[in-house]
Order: sequence, then C-alpha cells, then structure tokens
Amino acid sequence: MAQLLSGKNAEDSLNELSSNPQLIPALAFDPTTTHGQLPKIATIATSDQSLIIDISATPNLGEHLRTQGLFCAANAKESHHIALKLFGVAPRRWACIRLIETLLNGSDQAAKSPEILAEDYKIGPLPDPTRSLEAFGKYTQGLASIVEAQIPRIKKAGLAWVSKIEAAAVAPIAEMEFRGMCIDSVKWRQITTENKQERDLITGHILDYLKDHITRDLTGSTAFNLESNQDLLKVLHQLGHQVKNVKKQSLQQLPPPLGPWLLRYRELSKAVSTYGESFLRNLGADGRLHPTFEQIGASTGRMACHSPNIQAVLKTSQHRDCFRCAPHRRLVVADYATCELRILAQMSGDPVFRKAFAEGEDLHSRVAS
Repeated sequence: MAQLLSGKNAEDSLNELSSNPQLIPALAFDPTTTHGQLPKIATIATSDQSLIIDISATPNLGEHLRTQGLFCAANAKESHHIALKLFGVAPRRWACIRLIETLLNGSDQAAKSPEILAEDYKIGPLPDPTRSLEAFGKYTQGLASIVEAQIPRIKKAGLAWVSKIEAAAVAPIAEMEFRGMCIDSVKWRQITTENKQERDLITGHILDYLKDHITRDLTGSTAFNLESNQDLLKVLHQLGHQVKNVKKQSLQQLPPPLGPWLLRYRELSKAVSTYGESFLRNLGADGRLHPTFEQIGASTGRMACHSPNIQAVLKTSQHRDCFRCAPHRRLVVADYATCELRILAQMSGDPVFRKAFAEGEDLHSRVAS
C-alpha cells in the first residue's frame, strides 16, 4: 500500500532519495488535477523507488526542489510552471523526456507519449497514474526509467553536450512564459480600433472603384471577397491588369489609386487579424502577455513562439512602442542575425563567408549568388 508522506518524514525521505548523484529523480504532479486548480500531491521517484508527498503538509518541498539539482519530467517546462505556481520556486535544471527524444529522433518523435516511449525502451507498460496512489508512484518510476534509457543513447549519438545545454535552458524559458511580457494593452486596442476604421474606409473605396466589375444581388450585397486571392485576381484581369498573382510585388505594379489601396488594405487586414484583439488573448490577470516558447520549435533548432508570437511583431513603431518594461528595468532588443550562417562561416572557415561578415554584406544575397 502506497504511503502519503508529509512534513519531516517527507523531507528526510527526499534527502535519502536524492543522495545518489548518479540518479536523476523524476518529478510528477497529481494527474487528476482539473484545469485551473493546483495539485495536492506530487511524486518524486527513481527507477526503483517512489515517494508520494502531500504538498500542502510539506512546506519546505519547494526549497528542496530548488536546491537538489537535477530532476526529470515528461514535459519539464510544464512541471516548472506548476512548481512556480505552487511554491514560487522550481528546480534549477531539468532533464526533459520530450526534449531528449526530440534530440534523438527529430521533431516528429517529440509528440510520443511516455506510455509509448516506455514500450519503445522495453520498460514495459506504464500504469494509469489516475488509478491509485500506488499506480501514480509506479508511473513516475517509469519516467525515471525512460530517462535512464535515453542517456546512453544521447551519449552514443554524441549529443551529451547539446543535451546539457537544452536542459539548462528549460528553467529560464519556463520562467519567461510565467513572468510574461509587459505591454500597454490599452494603447494596443486603440491602434487596433484605428486600423479597423481605416481598413473599413479603404474597403469602401475599393468596392466603389470595382463596382462595375462586381456582381450584386437585389439587396446590394456582393459575394466578392477582398480576402480571396482568386476573387481579386479575377477582377484585376477584368480591369486589364495581367498580373500573375496578388502577392505584394504584383500589387506594387498596379497604378494608383487601386494599387496603393490594395497594399494598404492587406497591411491593415493582417494588423487587425493577427495583431489585433487575438494577440491579447493570453494577457494574464497581471496585465502581461504570457506567450508559449517552443524550445526546439524549428528544424534548424531555433526557438519558436506562439499564443501570441512576440518574436514576429509588426515592425511599425506604433505596435512596438506598446512593449514596455517594468520600473528600473531596461528593454533589450535582440535579433538572430543570420545565426546559422554565422555558425557555418565559423565552422567552415570559408574565406568568402568570413569576408562577407567582416564587410557587413547581405549574407542571404551572397549565399544565393
């Protein structure tokens, strides 16, 4: 029968479990917790032993997690978030099953569940952690066993150093999400309203300009859709503009006033749809944006961001001026600056590459040539 530990008993057991530096304990929180609630129990386990802990009755648990070094989890970033909500502190370093699997097999394997990975690594079926405390403990032992099986593969693949870098990045990335980004949401909404008004005004100009080429029903409504590339291309051909598509370069070739109207309409439409109210959907009660960062979010290894994507904000000063920093802080703006090409130039020692960087050339143009 699994025992629920608390207080000093839990702390003493944790110290004993953490005494072997060769083992990476797995940490998991109550999987029966419903959305919006905080878990009441946690398990910390090695491959052959698990401790089930009453969180509220173990006040020093957060400090133990912070000081005991490395832990592993199925999704370490998610576990870090929970720990921050519970204790205000979290482990400093993580071994993340999901990230390790991404390094080993590519992004297409990262979505595999712990249950599938346990079968892949011949660990055996993992129990349903919601069934009982004992099953929850055994499940967390299974997580520790998966990491034990992953480590030799990481070393064999020559990715041990890369894995350490990724492990060290989990905590700060999770805290970036948790702390969020300061934004002037009132000004952002005001810009969105102004953009909508200008978009609607230009829409009226365009529809009036195209009225002889747009079919309307008895009520005056039209099926013509300015957002439809097909509809727009068709009407442009009717006007005698033999453009191949309606991309920006093609619209720039159209004479005024239609060309400038269409270009401005597209700018405003994107600003409203992508950078309007939906951009503030992840605004927290603290008034800060809380985006999601994917640590290995692209095939190049770059980080990706979504909900919202604050790595790809419109370059207009209006929008960018909405991003603020807290009092007594500085806002630092950084850019990837063709980082993959810089790495390639450094590793290859190619003289043309190195010269291009030294002289500040456009590297993408140089590569294309």
